Amino acid sequence: MRIIGHLPDEANARKFSEFLWAKSVANEVEADEAEWAIWVEDEEHVEEARSELERFRVEPEHSDYASVSRRAEKARQEIADKEKSAKKIQTRRDLFASLEPYGPGALTCVLIGICVWLAFLTEFGDSSRADVLYITEFERLSDTIRWRGSLPEVSRGEVWRLITPVLMHGSPLHLFFNMWWLFSFGSMIEARRSSGFLFALIVVSGALSNLMQYKMSSPAFLGFSGVVYALFGYLWMKGRFDRVSGMGVEQITVIMLVAWFFICLLPGTGVANWCHGGGLVIGMLWGMMTSPGGLKNIGELLNRRA
Repeated sequence: MRIIGHLPDEANARKFSEFLWAKSVANEVEADEAEWAIWVEDEEHVEEARSELERFRVEPEHSDYASVSRRAEKARQEIADKEKSAKKIQTRRDLFASLEPYGPGALTCVLIGICVWLAFLTEFGDSSRADVLYITEFERLSDTIRWRGSLPEVSRGEVWRLITPVLMHGSPLHLFFNMWWLFSFGSMIEARRSSGFLFALIVVSGALSNLMQYKMSSPAFLGFSGVVYALFGYLWMKGRFDRVSGMGVEQITVIMLVAWFFICLLPGTGVANWCHGGGLVIGMLWGMMTSPGGLKNIGELLNRRA
């Protein structure tokens, strides 16, 4: 919006404003100290409006400026209707954003880099450097693990421990498969939503699934797989209940990850199953709640299972 000049009194300023509106020139009048400023909305009309203002100053009582209120109101309504219609019109990118290709997500790649770096720094969780990253400190005895059950470190302010276990891994194979799924799921979510959304989903699902594993088992766990299941659950539900989002997973992926979930429940696997289950439930709920239908999606899914 540009100012084109001033008029000495409000009556003439309003009169000239109505004349501009009648010519479909959107404008505003504003008190400016002892005078009244005329503002024109569109740059393309600035020169025309300035020229008309000079003419008005010379002959403000000319018949051109009389009886323009009806035309001005009509022009205002037409401009308002056009702006309203423009908001409803979506570009091809808006309509087909779910079809746009995407590449590796920035946050996804940063997280993979951190996980790889910590894997070697902590010697895959065996180094004393890993102690500060577990949810709480613990001591391995012959057949048991001993720790203080009140998360004293977190209580002292070491809140990063609630999430940092997901950044460590116990073996190269453990690291490879988790990073594979993180790259696949994380890049899709980051492209279709945002890096901030992905970060929030990871932090919330990671912290809650870690707490669940800790409460139901022990603090001796690590790995990104709980968050991987949260990302998977989120995408799985988005694919079912919000197909225009451009997010989802292939049926073979569903079969593989669900099968792996149940395989890990077998005795002796030593897997953080509460992390897997907690992450999966959190991700599925998040996906259903943020899809059209919201809470109804949960009931619909339960009815299908019944």
